[in-house]
Amino acid sequence: MIHSAHILANMAGEGPLSCKDAGCEGLPTPYYSRDGITIYHADALVIMPGLEARQFDAIITDPPYGTETDQRPEWMIGEFANIMPLALPLLHRLGTANAAFYCFTSWKHLADWVLRCSSYFRMQNILVWDKGHHSGCYGAFSWQFCWEAIYFGIKGPRRVRKYMPDVLRHGKGSRGAMEKPTAVIAQLIEASTDRGDLILDPFMGSGTTLRAAKDLGRRAIGIEIEEKYCEIAVKRLAQEVLL
Repeated sequence: MIHSAHILANMAGEGPLSCKDAGCEGLPTPYYSRDGITIYHADALVIMPGLEARQFDAIITDPPYGTETDQRPEWMIGEFANIMPLALPLLHRLGTANAAFYCFTSWKHLADWVLRCSSYFRMQNILVWDKGHHSGCYGAFSWQFCWEAIYFGIKGPRRVRKYMPDVLRHGKGSRGAMEKPTAVIAQLIEASTDRGDLILDPFMGSGTTLRAAKDLGRRAIGIEIEEKYCEIAVKRLAQEVLL
């Protein structure tokens, strides 16, 4: 993952901007906002309560797992991510009545995340991203890891716009093994949204979801706690349309 390992990690006054830091009751000033694409450099758990409810047609994200949040220090038995129990009710509130929800996860955490996500978004598929190569995460007692799961659920009845196999075959992203290829995100966007629809990525990393949304004529909001990834995302958005 290319997300922060510690939510709300503030060091000597540095770190992400919160609504309180901005001196306002609502949202802070966006880090970037242009042509329907907006970035907030902030903690998603702080920003999401301030976003307008039921506005996002799709939520596409690769959330951090195996990480901690200062907002919920305790871990439940068998739990792999203490951020998601806090994020999921916020995401459900933000989605339209029939919003699509795509969430990347490791096979190791799949059972836990299917149980949690299904409480908020009705599961339709578990998609498989076939990377075409191993991730380097394997050992003497395990097979090489060459795929990643994508939980696909909906808040209410929402037709798939473009039917595609449930196995997506694309190599790694250009910025490293953990980055999702733009082509994979584009398939998810085309399957569940129309031009002009609004997409949320609360853990946007280097901005792949926003880049794909821009290329396909969708609007998007991304939230990222690490400024260096906000900077990368802005540079990617400055490029010409890639698709």
